[in-house]
Amino acid sequence: TQGFTIEISYDNFIINKTVEKVSDFEYNIVLNKLNYIKEIDKSLFLTVTDLTDTDFKDKNTLSFDYDLIKGKLKARNRRAGDSIIPCGMSGSKKIKDIFINLKIPAEERKTKLIIADDENILWLEDYRINDKYKVTSATKKILNISIGGNNE
Repeated sequence: TQGFTIEISYDNFIINKTVEKVSDFEYNIVLNKLNYIKEIDKSLFLTVTDLTDTDFKDKNTLSFDYDLIKGKLKARNRRAGDSIIPCGMSGSKKIKDIFINLKIPAEERKTKLIIADDENILWLEDYRINDKYKVTSATKKILNISIGGNNE
């Protein structure tokens, strides 16, 4: 049987279908291969291109300075203490504080996808790109990440 929950979140009164909570997940991401994240039903496809071969108008594709990435790329959800340097800022900000400031309900926070390398978070789904990895005029190689749902 399906149930419902009623909650008050910030200025909202919310009635939701009861859903399973998302557990912690972490996947190593492989270039030029469809990477499926079952916990949140999303797919990622990563390619590396030159600056001139990149379509910056595609709203479903993220672009990063590939040469700045350290180690392996991972797709995961948030962890305690996670932080990011939001694009346009010089200092870091905790992911928890970003969620609180944007009034993201607690039950949604574990469903937000994070792309990270061995040292930093590159991107927080729907919200922020890390300023350190943004594409600039000095960028030579670009990591493009296309994101889709339902195992696209």
